[in-house]
Amino acid sequence: ADGSGRRLLDFGCGAGLFLELAYERGFEGYGVDLSRDSVEKARERPSGAHAYFGAPLDVPEIAAGGFDLVTMWSVLAHLATPVEDLTTLRSLLADDGALMILTVNANSLLLKAHGPRWGGFTRNHLKFYAPATLPLLLRRAGFEAVVMRPMANDLVEAGVSPLTAGQERRMRRVVADGNRGNMLRAVAFARADGPARWGFEDAVRL
Repeated sequence: ADGSGRRLLDFGCGAGLFLELAYERGFEGYGVDLSRDSVEKARERPSGAHAYFGAPLDVPEIAAGGFDLVTMWSVLAHLATPVEDLTTLRSLLADDGALMILTVNANSLLLKAHGPRWGGFTRNHLKFYAPATLPLLLRRAGFEAVVMRPMANDLVEAGVSPLTAGQERRMRRVVADGNRGNMLRAVAFARADGPARWGFEDAVRL
């Protein structure tokens, strides 16, 4: 809620929508993206003053590292070399920093129900991860602990679902059984004691 004095890197920042939210919370926000048009759009607002086209190590202010938080919103599935990319992001974190990920869930109930008609199968989605495989990837990249909590869907998580209270409870139970929501969210920590410091002791992997 309070980003004062904290540095944040949004990897794959797009047009800077999350950078704007981080800016409002007081973070010193940086972003990189491979879309020139998106970066130009992000830089139209004060929150996007530190948005750059290219890779993180191409930008001296970012390559210097020391970030308290790195975020990846719907980016991981698009990476052709995820171990290398995540290893780079790990190197940019402060010693007590964390990486936040939102990605398509290969363990999704919708995938199992719809098969090849599942919405996650798009040309620009190169790799998928499940609750059992994402921690393995993050471990290879040098992270020491991972927290994953099931995610129902956007409307339920935002508290604006049209479901009745009973239907919502049933949905959450079904999704929580094996973390089977359509999206997978995780927080990876540079140090093994990260989850305890962030209050996540109840949901630690690795």
